[in-house]
Amino acid sequence: MKTWWIYSITAVFLFFIIRLPYFASVPTGLNRDEAALGYNAYSILLTGKDEYQTWFPISITSFGDQKLPAYVYTLIPFIALFGIHTWVIRLPSLLAGIVIMFCVGKIAHYLAPSFTKHKTYHTHIAGIAMLAVALSPWSNHFSRVAYEAHLGMMFFLLGFIAYMHARSTTFLRSSCIWTAMWWSLALLSYHSYHIVVPLFTLALLLVDWAKIHKTPHKTLGIAVSVGVGVLLLMGVGGVWSGNTKKSQGISPFHAESLWRSVTLYRSASSWISPFNKILFHPSTEAVYRFASNYATTLSGSFFFVRGSSHPDHNPSNSPNFHLFILPFVILGFARLWEKRDVAEARFILLFITVGLAAPSFTISPEHTVRMSPIFPFIDLVAAIGFMFCVESFSSHIAKRIFVGVMGVCAVWSIFHITTHYLFLAQTSEVSHEKYELLAQTIIKYKTDTNEVVTQSPTSSPYIWYVVASRMKPQEYWKTVEHYPEDDEHFRHVKRVGNVTFESIQWPHLYERAKNHELILIFEPRETPGDVRASGRLRMIDVVRDSHQTVLYEVWSVQ
Repeated sequence: MKTWWIYSITAVFLFFIIRLPYFASVPTGLNRDEAALGYNAYSILLTGKDEYQTWFPISITSFGDQKLPAYVYTLIPFIALFGIHTWVIRLPSLLAGIVIMFCVGKIAHYLAPSFTKHKTYHTHIAGIAMLAVALSPWSNHFSRVAYEAHLGMMFFLLGFIAYMHARSTTFLRSSCIWTAMWWSLALLSYHSYHIVVPLFTLALLLVDWAKIHKTPHKTLGIAVSVGVGVLLLMGVGGVWSGNTKKSQGISPFHAESLWRSVTLYRSASSWISPFNKILFHPSTEAVYRFASNYATTLSGSFFFVRGSSHPDHNPSNSPNFHLFILPFVILGFARLWEKRDVAEARFILLFITVGLAAPSFTISPEHTVRMSPIFPFIDLVAAIGFMFCVESFSSHIAKRIFVGVMGVCAVWSIFHITTHYLFLAQTSEVSHEKYELLAQTIIKYKTDTNEVVTQSPTSSPYIWYVVASRMKPQEYWKTVEHYPEDDEHFRHVKRVGNVTFESIQWPHLYERAKNHELILIFEPRETPGDVRASGRLRMIDVVRDSHQTVLYEVWSVQ
């Protein structure tokens, strides 16, 4: 018990000492999804409606990307207590991180007896697993950003623990029902779990039927009712129709795309017609694309070297895991395979196999957030591999030397990656400071008699403006104007009150300036030289970021 407390206190200390510095400012500025989560929570808090005036929505339209409701509703009490600020919007994700860390420790505690006969090592495996999560680059980043996936991860792990507890106690009624409840919340949190939870549930039914079929019918009926009820709620609330729309922009399996490839292959192999109609078919093309994507997800570089190319998910291509744990991950998987006759080991292997499927159904398989459900289990596997190494040494001195060497590697890697993350990843490429500065500049120059114009409506600059101005939902609904829905079903905002977001046509702009004063807030590249030299514009301000780079110029149209 004393050892467990030492591990717990150390893990909590390391968790916060890595995440709290610059918590509200790194990553720099809210990204647009964070801002949208915050404003919709703020709107529901004040009115019970989201930004599209939908009463207590289950599918939140936002930009047209159909956000799930769990993070928004989790945010409401925090905004009610502290207001709508960057650190408040990110706070649920930070708290989810600490719960996830303890969840991994608890799962490791269930697994430990299967991997070592030394009872003293049971606590070490659980403790090392918690430390691995506390120190992981992915966990640091996810705890600092309002990620719906992070909240979904917490709910899933809580349900996983409830299931393992249920099967260890002859399917205790409350634990079985809690599994259904937690996994239902995961379904309401992030879209990856719409694939992961059903597939993993099916896998459990197949491999653990000997236990499950002994569950009291009443208990099983309640658990199934909870799951079915949430699925129906999602259907009525528009989640499934929203998923259909969302998939059109990220799925490689649409019929038109598949037929396009098949037609190309058939025309290139016309010399074996009609056999090419058998060889090349939309169904086989879909299987090939999925298999290709699945193989791509196994990239060691993605996990341990550079992460994804998306700057919001892996700032400056930071890795998801420390490179020094790679040998332990390999050893851990070997140990899991060796113990595959143990149910708990099979569950971990099955879940990681299923978890890799979620991003494989999209056009970007190396996607950090879609891949995230398996991340805590990778840290768990590394802890198993690490303790296997420790046990392999017969000498206590050798064990201490090994642990010491690994400790030095860990300190160096943590210092290197954390320093890189905090101080080198705040570049303009990954920073959203520009949009927050844009919002503040709009607020500064907007009056009741003028019109403020800025560009890039597809980047959704309106959301930073309504958050920064704490615009009341009633005022927003009254004055908002949208562009028509685009091919990917995004709905961009054209105007909020007397602030317009549009691609500029200069003759039309000059014509509008005859009726009222126009204030233009543009990036320097957006104002051509001939316009600058025309004498029609007067510069009144320059907006610089924290690196003194000029982000925007503020002009008045003469």
